[in-house]
Order: sequence, then C-alpha cells, then structure tokens
Amino acid sequence: MIGVRNVRNKLKSGEVWVNELRLTDFNEEGGWAANANLNVALSDLGTVNVGGRIETAGFGALDQSLNERRMEDFKQYNVATSIELGKLFPEKAQVSIPFYYAYSKETYDPKYNPLDTDMELKDALDAAGSKAERDSIENIAVTKVTQTNFSVSNARVGIATRRHPMPYDPANFSFTYSHAHQHTTGETTVFENRDNCRGALDYSWTPVYKAWEPFKKWKNKSKWLDLLKRFGLNWLPQNSAFNTEMTHETYELQERDMESTLNSQLPLTVSDQFLWNREFSLRWDLTKNLHMN
Repeated sequence: MIGVRNVRNKLKSGEVWVNELRLTDFNEEGGWAANANLNVALSDLGTVNVGGRIETAGFGALDQSLNERRMEDFKQYNVATSIELGKLFPEKAQVSIPFYYAYSKETYDPKYNPLDTDMELKDALDAAGSKAERDSIENIAVTKVTQTNFSVSNARVGIATRRHPMPYDPANFSFTYSHAHQHTTGETTVFENRDNCRGALDYSWTPVYKAWEPFKKWKNKSKWLDLLKRFGLNWLPQNSAFNTEMTHETYELQERDMESTLNSQLPLTVSDQFLWNREFSLRWDLTKNLHMN
C-alpha cells in the first residue's frame, strides 16, 4: 500500500511513481565446513589435544531449507592438555599432581551488518572511514566467546607410615583447586564475564590395628564363656575424614545501549557469591556387631 496525503489546505500538484520489485530467485550460494583434530601422547606424562572447526555462511545440512542455513561464519578452536606433574618429582617422593588446562575460542562473524542489514559486513568494513570506525563496527557485529579452564585435582604426597598409618601422614591429605573463566562480547553485549573458583582440602585417616580381646586366651568349653572369648573392642575408629571446600562465583554484564547515539552506558550488572562447605565423617565399629557412623 502506498499513500500520499496533502497536509495543507492549498492545492498541490505532483507526480508519484513506484518501481516494481519482483522476487525472481533465491540466493543459493552455499558454504563449506571443515573439522580437524590432533591428539598427542607425551609418554606417561600426559596428553595434548588440539581441535579446530569452521563453517561459512550458507553451510547447512541436506534437509535444511535456505532460511535454516548459517547466516554467519563460525570459527572455533580449542587446546586441552592433561599432565601428571608428579612425574617430574623423584619416584620416592610419591607425588601426584594431576594438572588440566583448556582454552577455547568461538567467533560468529555475520554475513550482514547488524547495524544496517541491507549491507554485507565486509562492505561496511571496507566503507569505514578510519581504523577506529572499522574496529567499532567489528566489535559490535562479531560475537566472540573465550573460555579458559584450569584445575589441579587431588594433589597429594603418598608418604605414609608402614604397617600402622599415623594421623599426621602426608598421604592422608589431598588438595584440589580449579578456575573457570568465560568472556563474551557481541552485538548487544559490551562484555560478559563469568568466573568460578573452587578450592578444597580433604583429609582421611584409616588406621590399621588389632581389636582388643582380653578374654581370647581363656580355656573353657562353656557356651557362656565363649561369648566373652569372642568379645573384641575396637579402640580406634575405622575411618575419620574431614573436607573443607570454598567456592567463589562472580558475574559481570555490561549491555550495549542500542537506542542511544550519545555513547551512553547502561548500568553494570554484577553478581558475587561465596560459599564455604565443611563436612566431617566418622565410622567406628565399637565391636563386631556394634556399628556407628
């Protein structure tokens, strides 16, 4: 529908014409995709995994329609390594430090400029008057997600007293620490940061000893005395354990003001949580038939 209105009381003379637009065909330009992975084993020290993936605009499955295919160039690569750092210590030290690190980055590069959907992004970048303007358009149009993960799980020194483990043996203790970080930028987001830190200390002592049986050497065939002969008292618990765990989560979100032309910033969204858990457990079988947890 096209309407022309004269908003004044005076007569106006003019000419109105409309160019006919007719849809004749679809843009069936297809895309391509590739996937690569590399796995390297470092003897008994650990492994390293490297992977990459790319899908260009227009790529899709055979059963997908044109509107369901990709409208952006997707690029993703990751590096992950798992190493036993305890192998770097002398074998007599009995050190175990399982180490893990991973890094990944995803990039979504749209075909069309989100600020002007009638223009392809590459044409908008070429038409930018300066490098600062080009970087500004690219920071808004391209979505980037970066993730890093680092952890040390159950690090310990396996030195313990022979025959009779003592409560102060280093083998009773283990330590865990991990940190995960995610950083996102995109069309509606200036930045979005997620951080999760976790630290834990575990203690477990399992003594080895014989139960105290004071009537075991009695020589008597009486059934009543036989009950006393089989009586045994465990003077130490079978296992005592303690765990303390601290978790710290932070979140920051700075949204982009899409309606303002004055480069104003919306309020920053912040979330900060700290959690501390402690757990103690005790298992003590006072006699063969009397159990306590």
